[in-house]
Amino acid sequence: MVPDHELLRVIGRGSYGEVWQARNVMGTPRAVKVVRRLDFEQTRPFDREFEGIQKYEPVSRSHDGLVQVLHVGKGRAGDYFYYVMELADDAADANGTGEGEDYRPRTLRDELHQRGALPVDECIEIGIALASALGHLHRHGLVHRDVKPSNIIFVNGRAKLADVGLVALMSDTRSLVGTEGFSAPEGSGLPRGDVFSLGRVLYECVTGYDRLRFPDVPENWLGTSGGKAAFEFLEIVLRAGESDPKRRYDDTGEMLADLALLRAGKSLRHLRRVETSLRRALQVLVFSALGIAIAGGAWFYERGRREQIEEAEREASQAQRETKKQLGESLLNEAKAIRLSGRAGARERALSAVRRAWETGVAKERLRTQAASSLGLMDIGEFTAPWPAERPPGMRTVLSEDSAFMASWAPPGEARVFERTPDGELLHAQFPVKGRLWEIQLSRGAR
Repeated sequence: MVPDHELLRVIGRGSYGEVWQARNVMGTPRAVKVVRRLDFEQTRPFDREFEGIQKYEPVSRSHDGLVQVLHVGKGRAGDYFYYVMELADDAADANGTGEGEDYRPRTLRDELHQRGALPVDECIEIGIALASALGHLHRHGLVHRDVKPSNIIFVNGRAKLADVGLVALMSDTRSLVGTEGFSAPEGSGLPRGDVFSLGRVLYECVTGYDRLRFPDVPENWLGTSGGKAAFEFLEIVLRAGESDPKRRYDDTGEMLADLALLRAGKSLRHLRRVETSLRRALQVLVFSALGIAIAGGAWFYERGRREQIEEAEREASQAQRETKKQLGESLLNEAKAIRLSGRAGARERALSAVRRAWETGVAKERLRTQAASSLGLMDIGEFTAPWPAERPPGMRTVLSEDSAFMASWAPPGEARVFERTPDGELLHAQFPVKGRLWEIQLSRGAR
């Protein structure tokens, strides 16, 4: 069903499709989601989800706050599609490899269920990671539409947006998909809808309450949650999760700026008082020397604020570069493993892995070696004929010049001729063979 991957067991199900714990040809643990056409009443929603994954796939590998989609494929008959992703940390074993039978993906929902309200510093880090990831999606014209704790996983301890089945273009402005309490009242087809969802997620993180209790907080919350920083974080959360879009953050960039300042130890309330005072003074003294001095003070304040934001973004960019570097190395190793496997179809799949490695910025010199080696393979399409997975001793195979026919024989037994039809179907004929067959020849057209 999924080339070069062994599906081990189902680890998650949704309205459409199931997520499998899997292992690729190199033994690396992966997650694979399979979406079947039969699960949809109509064809259009199935096609729309596939189109969304196609648009998300290249974007996912350019930000470390998004779960990376490593490969997307479709069944030959078009009755299902799948995509391969990085696997979440093991919730059952912090040091686990993700291969055990008791593996369970670590999600934010699990964290909240086990720990209740999270420390404010941890909430701030989660908020920065997810706000930055959503901003990256929005800058590429996409919206997530289903941000909630169960769709946020941890990979190497870092929070990432996952379950990307509802990712779509911003043009779907009247979309009402999503989950109750996490979906904005006006719909989830615009960036403000994702901001609303993130606000409600962070509300659950910092209070331990269900999002339907927004904006309530526990009675003793201020005394136990972290003092002033907790109160100011709650202000960000309440503004992000505001039901009225006019009172909400315009986008994740504005929200990310406030979170970055709070992480840097700056008081948002104090900064806003300064902003208000400067704004009023500038209105009255705009043409006076004092007005010029205050304007200069405002400029220096804004410059300092911008530098803090830029520093946070530089840290995020560095982490993204490291992730892309690791991904590039993994793809080069994957290309090499596929090339050395000797399997039919290896040329195309190895070149695909090299091409994806190039997208991560791997040096051309390193790509050139793998690309040249892959191009040197025979261009043989992948067959699914029913011969043994392991070739028995003495088995002989030969391919016709146009690659449309293949013949095989293994002692003692029958000779078989396989034909690939234009629509990909495999036909075969069997011929009894007495004694030992020393040579097989196929002319063009296998006649």
